[in-house]
Amino acid sequence: ALSAGFCISAGCFIKGTIMNEIKHMDLKASSFSINIENPSGITPIGINFPKEDIKSVEGSTQRTARILFDGYVYV
Repeated sequence: ALSAGFCISAGCFIKGTIMNEIKHMDLKASSFSINIENPSGITPIGINFPKEDIKSVEGSTQRTARILFDGYVYV
């Protein structure tokens, strides 16, 4: 799921893709945060372009491995 999130996030910057038509993001050397919604909730994806080149991209995210709470506290 995370690898798909990285691909979708990077796709937001490729002209002509459906993601770019929805998000209207321009590729420039900078860092961006994109939220990907999925059945488990929202996954924040960090995308960094050191250069204005789609081939040079870095991605990051944070995620827990287990459910912490959903009305009950899990120990």
